[in-house]
Formats: sequence, C-alpha cells, structure tokens
Amino acid sequence: MKKRIISFIGILMIIAISIIGYIGYQKYEGKVFQHTIEKKAQSIPINKNAKAYQDDPTNVNSDLSIGEMVSIQKEAIEKGINKQVGGQIQIPSIGCQLPIYKGANQFTLSLGAATYFYEDAEMGKGNYVLAGHNMEVPGVLFSDIQKLSLGEVMDLISNDSIYRYQVTRKFIVPEYFKLINGVPEKNSFLSLPKKGEKPLLTLFTCVYTAQGKERYVVQGELQQQLVNQ
Repeated sequence: MKKRIISFIGILMIIAISIIGYIGYQKYEGKVFQHTIEKKAQSIPINKNAKAYQDDPTNVNSDLSIGEMVSIQKEAIEKGINKQVGGQIQIPSIGCQLPIYKGANQFTLSLGAATYFYEDAEMGKGNYVLAGHNMEVPGVLFSDIQKLSLGEVMDLISNDSIYRYQVTRKFIVPEYFKLINGVPEKNSFLSLPKKGEKPLLTLFTCVYTAQGKERYVVQGELQQQLVNQ
C-alpha cells in the first residue's frame, strides 16, 4: 500500500514539474515572440505608402501555440511583410506598442496589429478598426486589452501625426458579424460613427466565454490630433 502511495505521489510530482516546465517555456517563447515584434517596430520606420494586404480571416487561427505563431512570424519576415509598417499603436497603461499593417491575415497578425474591414481606413477618420491576436500571454499582441479601463489613452501614430483616443466602451460580441448589403448591421462594432459623432478607434480580439469563442471589443473616441515630432 505504501509503495502505491509513494508511486502515486511520484507521478503527481512528475506531472507538476512537467506543467511548470511547460508554462515556463511558454513564457520564454512569448518573450522571444514579442521581442521580435518590438525590435522590428523600433528599427523599421513608418511608411505612408506601406503595401496593403487583403483581409483573410479564413487562415487566421487564434488557437495556435506561441511556437506555431513564431513559425508564421518567421515566414512573414522572410516575405518582407514586416517592412510594410503603416503606423503604430501605443497604449501606455498596458505597455502596448505595436506596428500596424494594412489588412488582417495570418502573417500581418503575427507581426502586430492589422487594419480590418475598411480597406481605405485613415487614422483620425471614421471607424479605424484594428484586429490583434489574444495569445493569453501578458505583453503579447492584444492579450492585455481586456485590462483597459474607461478613460484611458490609446494613440495611433503616423509618420507626421499622433491621433489620441480615449476608451469609451468595452464589450463582447459574437465571433461572427452580419452584413446587410455589404454594410455592418446597426450598432455593430464595425459601424461608422453617426453624423456629429467623434471618429472611433476599435480594437478587437478573440476571447473565450461560457458561450464559446467570441470577440472582445474596446472602442475609443478621438480627442485630439498632435504633431509627431
């Protein structure tokens, strides 16, 4: 009996050590992944003529491991996509600083945030929608946007301006959205602001709830435009 108990305890210890080791490795991979993004963001200037890519949500998988994302990231860099930086997003309260790419697909989303739905999106106008992965690893891509509080600042940075937004809404929506004649349904997170309303910045990422996979959305209104010196 004692031998069985000792054997059982030994198995539990091995499982516990394996889990701790896996979590530690995930954190390490997350840091390597994020370091690559930050390094590229700092070394590659914003290009106002950055190439635009088509949205391709069919190949975007938010359930990939960090290791799998690293592989996609490496392929994106080999393709030169990392050099097509169209802007930056900075959110001081959560330490977020990411390059922005035009068009959301598996490659652009492995390198930073990506504009979504509106191909002609312009900072400071309409509804500037950004997609980003939630890797459930602190400090990686959009993993921390659920920590944002109302009133906090979100900056979009172009090569000559800073567009400062303030968080006004946080909410969860179903994974899939509806279009009516190509236009988002009324009150969708993709809807354009109404006449007289301020331009919007919309961030969204995947999140799991009791209903399954959904989208976590943060929206902010434009407060001011500053000169980027």
